[in-house]
Amino acid sequence: TVALLLIPQAACNEHKVAVLVHGYHLQAFDWERVVWGDPAKGLLGRVPQGILVADQFDANLIIFGTGASSTAGGELEAEHTVRYLERRFDDMTSFGGRLAAADMSRLRERFLPRCVCDSVSQNTRQEVARAIDMAIDNGCSTLVLVSSSTHIPRCVRDACALLEERPDKLLAHAPLTIFACPSGTPFRASEGASRVAIVEPPHRGDMNAGMDGAELNTLVSLCVRLDAEKRAKLCMHLEAILKML
Repeated sequence: TVALLLIPQAACNEHKVAVLVHGYHLQAFDWERVVWGDPAKGLLGRVPQGILVADQFDANLIIFGTGASSTAGGELEAEHTVRYLERRFDDMTSFGGRLAAADMSRLRERFLPRCVCDSVSQNTRQEVARAIDMAIDNGCSTLVLVSSSTHIPRCVRDACALLEERPDKLLAHAPLTIFACPSGTPFRASEGASRVAIVEPPHRGDMNAGMDGAELNTLVSLCVRLDAEKRAKLCMHLEAILKML
């Protein structure tokens, strides 16, 4: 399994923990592999990874998002994901590792009642914002974000931005500490976290000073806000320009 979660065990024994299992659009490519995982390879999807984290730190609250998509019958994304977990809970032993020897009856009895659906949020940023509020409202001092390796960097970025905008939720005031844990299944099986591009604002004093005037991060942010047709046109022109440089 893939897990980069760094939380002192002693700290979690003293504090209440909330886990946010980020939702995945129900019509997205390879939904089952991304959300559930690949048992044959021992790769945990978002849901089993979330349960493993919840068990490791005895989480008091497990939040599932979102309300951004629904089944043909009208069941919202978060609700559908929790129902899927209920149906396949005992199948988690097929992933091997710690889950192979786990007492599924104990895990089911302990954690299913702690699962709640956030069917209101419509995107990652809203999902994190609601999870922060839900965690604090339930007396939790730690929030763990769980998502695919190709999505978790964005989750962390949004969490940082939200905390900057809402200083009342920062550690010195709330307190709330946020950690992140990637699951083992990225959006596409052939493309992992190394395919995620992160463009930081200019900040390196030891680099060409002229580069600080080229705020590529701002340009990229504008690009991803374009609609599909304009984005496709931009990519075509940009590719041509890059070949000339």
